[in-house]
Amino acid sequence: MFVRKLLGTVLGGAFIAAAGVVVTAAPAQADTLGSGAGAECSGSGCSVTVRYSGSAAPAPGSPRHVASVPPTCWYGDPLTPQQLLQKWDDATADGHYSGIDHLRLYGSRAEIEEVANNEDLQDARWYQLRCRTGIGLDDPEAIDYAGESVNMAPGGDHPYARITRLIRPGESAPAPLVDVETLRDAAYDSMTIPDPDLERNPTVSAAAATLVNLDTFFWADDYQDTWDITASVGPISATVIARGNRWILSSPAGGATCDFAQLTRAWSAGTSPEEGCTITFGRSSRGYANGFPVDVNASWETSWTGVPGPSAPTPLDPLSTSSTDFVPVMESQALVTTVG
Repeated sequence: MFVRKLLGTVLGGAFIAAAGVVVTAAPAQADTLGSGAGAECSGSGCSVTVRYSGSAAPAPGSPRHVASVPPTCWYGDPLTPQQLLQKWDDATADGHYSGIDHLRLYGSRAEIEEVANNEDLQDARWYQLRCRTGIGLDDPEAIDYAGESVNMAPGGDHPYARITRLIRPGESAPAPLVDVETLRDAAYDSMTIPDPDLERNPTVSAAAATLVNLDTFFWADDYQDTWDITASVGPISATVIARGNRWILSSPAGGATCDFAQLTRAWSAGTSPEEGCTITFGRSSRGYANGFPVDVNASWETSWTGVPGPSAPTPLDPLSTSSTDFVPVMESQALVTTVG
C-alpha cells in the first residue's frame, strides 16, 4: 500500500476507487534511508535533518540548531524479491479482481518474477515509493523523483510514477526528496539575528550612568545590517537574507529612531547628535533599580534564493527583533555662584 492520488489499495485485496483521495499506507517495518542526508523514515512517516549555515544560523546546542522537515517523496518499506512476487500473485488470486491495469505501477510481473528467480538478487530489495499527503503519483515531483513513469492503461497518456525501485546488494535507496520551499520555510523560521551590543557615552560614576538632558550616544561596534542563513539537504538548499532598515530605541524617559549608519557611528569629540543614535533622557531613573529599560526594536526586510529555485532574491515577510538594555540616568548637581 502506498501514498497515491486517484488510486486506492492495489495489492493485498480488491482495488477500491479513491478519486481525489490520497491514501497513506499503514506503518510497516522501520528502515533508515539516505543516512548521509540524516533521514529517518518509518512506515508512512519520514523526516529529514536540515543542515544550517550562515551568519544567522542557530548556534550549535541551541534549541533551533537541529530541525527536521517532511520530505516530498521517499522510498521505504523494502520487500524481498519473493515478497513482492507473492503480493502480486495475492492481488490477482481473486477471480473478481478487476484492477489488473493498476499493477503496472509496480512493473511487469515478468520482471518481478525474473528478479525473484535470480539467485544473485536474493539480497536485493524492492523499495516502495511514498509521498506526503497532497502529492500524488501523477504529480511531476513524484515522477521526476522515481525516474520512471508508467501508464496504467496501454497506450494511455496519463503517466504515473512507478512505485517500486530495485536496490541491489551494496546499493542504497535514494535520499528522500525535499522541496526547496520547505527548506526556505525552515531557514526563515530558524533565522537567529544577534542583538546589537550597545556602547554609550557619556558614562559617569561607578554605575556607568548618563545624565539628565544630555545627549547620550548609543552605538554598536562591528554590527551588521545584513544576515543570512542557508538550509540544506544534499544538493537542495535555500538561503534567506535579512537586511535591517531601522532601529527604534525607546525608554520611559526618551527614545530615538536610527538608521544603520547612525547605529554604528561611535561617539567621538565633535560628533553631532544628528550623526549618531542619541537619546536625551528627560528625567533621572530613580525608582528603576538597574536604570531605565531601553528597548531596541529592529525591522528586517527579508528575501530568499534557492537551488533549485529563484536565483534573484524573492521577497518574504519582514522579521523583527527585540532586546533590552538598562541605562542609569542621574541628575547633575551644579552650584550657582552668579546670577545676572
